[in-house]
Amino acid sequence: MTRPHISLHPRCGACGDDFRLGQKIVAAIRKSRSVQVINAYTFPDYGASDDTAPDIDWYFCRKPSCSQCNDGAADAATIHVDCYNLFRLHCNNNDSLYRLWLTATWRRPWHGAPSLRLFPDVDASKTMQLAATACSLPQLTAVPAEILHMIGEYAQPSPLGRYRAIIDLAADLNSQEQSWPQSLPLSEIASWERGGHAVVNESLHPIVRITIDCWGLKRIERLVDNPPFAGKRSDTEVYIIEAQERLRDVTVQFQSGLGRLDVPKDSVDLQLWDTPTPPSLESLQNMPRITGTTQFASIDLRKANALTFFVANGSTLAVHGHTRRRSHPETTFDRISRQRQRHAAWIYVPLPSKDRITHFGIRAPHKFTRSPWAAADYSYLFRFELAGDVIVGPRFLGPTQDFIWPVKEQLLLIFNVAELAAISAMSAYPNESSEITPFARLSKAPFQEACFSSAPLEGIVLLQIYSDAETGLCRGILAEYGNGSQRALGECRIGVDPVCTYKSPACLCFTQVTRNRSGTSIELKGIKVSSSYQSEHKHGEVGWSCFPMRGTLQLWFTNEQSILEVIVDEAELMPS
Repeated sequence: MTRPHISLHPRCGACGDDFRLGQKIVAAIRKSRSVQVINAYTFPDYGASDDTAPDIDWYFCRKPSCSQCNDGAADAATIHVDCYNLFRLHCNNNDSLYRLWLTATWRRPWHGAPSLRLFPDVDASKTMQLAATACSLPQLTAVPAEILHMIGEYAQPSPLGRYRAIIDLAADLNSQEQSWPQSLPLSEIASWERGGHAVVNESLHPIVRITIDCWGLKRIERLVDNPPFAGKRSDTEVYIIEAQERLRDVTVQFQSGLGRLDVPKDSVDLQLWDTPTPPSLESLQNMPRITGTTQFASIDLRKANALTFFVANGSTLAVHGHTRRRSHPETTFDRISRQRQRHAAWIYVPLPSKDRITHFGIRAPHKFTRSPWAAADYSYLFRFELAGDVIVGPRFLGPTQDFIWPVKEQLLLIFNVAELAAISAMSAYPNESSEITPFARLSKAPFQEACFSSAPLEGIVLLQIYSDAETGLCRGILAEYGNGSQRALGECRIGVDPVCTYKSPACLCFTQVTRNRSGTSIELKGIKVSSSYQSEHKHGEVGWSCFPMRGTLQLWFTNEQSILEVIVDEAELMPS
């Protein structure tokens, strides 16, 4: 008989931090009236774990679409081993295991809900005060609270943050009064907030808004009508806004101040948004027919200082919006499966404060699927006041269609997100008509799955060349111009790869090289790139080409190959 699966959640049910591959974990499973904690070994990348001992009744599985996980009756919590041990040390109730299981499993707003990956609303200054005590640095407490908060946010996630989260959780559950479970139809609930009691009323407004954070169900409220789009978005909450008629079969379970939805299988497809006032799907351009429960994320292009698209085999796996609070794209990259990480190119698009983006667009091939769980392929179009047109991403065979949005006071880039899956639907809002000059079409790519990037050489005042630490080959180039605009070529993995900076460069130099993919005879193309402050110079190797700062650089690339060329009307090749 095949053993049933237990779904491994990507986040610890106790501390709330993401698991990293190979971390030791346990699973807490309720059996009858008791909670059993079993060794789940290490957190896997994808699929069912091979570490399961023969005397354990389940396979531990990290496959979001697995029917054996979704159909299984067991509701399990996945917890770091050290978080579990620390919790048991500090929570001394007789039913501490049950309290932990209830809190951890109800972080998911309903059984089988997708992993929402919401950021905790962390009191970073409190973590820093704990650091002052733990490290015998009382002077830290004298630092202004605002600076402490900034340092604490920058240091998240951290072992110290996990420690504080467990200590706080144990203290909360020690003092919490346990209550018997209760269930009510959602159709009878006027309002509810975590920690309180549901307000029941017979005369209710027809629209339900449900707020969810990293702890699960947070709030239920009623609205007279669908709220108009207001532009507010959140990294710490998602929202379900639906007519009561569509939620007629949904009930809500309550226990010990917590709430959880009971959604019958195949009863309703829920849409989760990171804004409490989402646009209707019907109003979005290029939005395929959505089936199944779907989470939508958004990035405000006027508030981001850069974007990083993670692209593999023509499909966009994820998008990171660089902000002051979320400056490191690794937090997004780490959510991609290890297998897809090996093939993902990082496409960086700077959005500098001195240059205003006026239009954003996506270019999609006509062949893209209408299924919400199959990847859709996109390249990306940007028009800036100073930098002009920027086109990045793969070049598609056959006919394509451009969808363009003007960027005025605000423009949200909207796309679906799913655990370990590529993006399959993308649009932007608000929709406004705009007559613009079409974006250029790309020439044929020099090799399969290559992504395009380009930048003019003239006017560059600062050149940053990012190289692979192992091979020494160029991965990306970031150019800053005298007017304050910026352009990026290839993979600019800021904070990851070594960088060499040139101020006021007089020329750009490169040589094309080939190497074999590790363990194979497959040849891969690559480039070495440098610059010089002097027009007349020499290189220690033959084969280098040196160009004055005029013309246009074009760099085609994947995560392991790249080809660079300079497009000029009359190329003047300098002697090496």
